Amino acid sequence: MSVRLLSVGEVMAEIRQDSSGAFQVGFAGDTFNTAVYCARELGQPGAVGYLSCLGEDPLSRSLMPTFEDEGIDVRAVRFDQERNIGIYSVSTDEKGER
Repeated sequence: MSVRLLSVGEVMAEIRQDSSGAFQVGFAGDTFNTAVYCARELGQPGAVGYLSCLGEDPLSRSLMPTFEDEGIDVRAVRFDQERNIGIYSVSTDEKGER
């Protein structure tokens, strides 16, 4: 299967505190979210690829299983020891609204 759609951009690590007070890490960003939704809609592993540069830090590397779980081709993802994944924090109310 060849890549049918290539998403280009950055992925951000999202830190959120859950109801127990523990912190959870997720991943998001416009181009990443688009790649995930397209991969889910197409339903063909590898049909969607992602092009980006990540750090070699543990948080950047922890993103890779998410790509795999979503069936996104990562052959165009590179790693650079001088880069790090962007991080942001969100809080939500009891209904889940930011």
